Amino acid sequence: MANFANLKVLNLESNDITDWDEINNDIRKFPSLESLLLSKNKITHISYIDGFQALKSIYLSKNQIGKYQSLNELNKFPAL
Repeated sequence: MANFANLKVLNLESNDITDWDEINNDIRKFPSLESLLLSKNKITHISYIDGFQALKSIYLSKNQIGKYQSLNELNKFPAL
């Protein structure tokens, strides 16, 4: 992961991602990540876990998020 320490943008659109925990466990290891593209997946919920300090934008269109609680979680991201 050290090779990706300065990664700013990650595009994971159309990858059939269903579980937000996959994002929390893997993507948050990129401390410089500023933009995360997750459109056209199958994500059903979002939950914030500390580790997205630099994330300024996240693209979630065309997912399966069905509860406002998940959208409220976006307020917890410090740089969004």
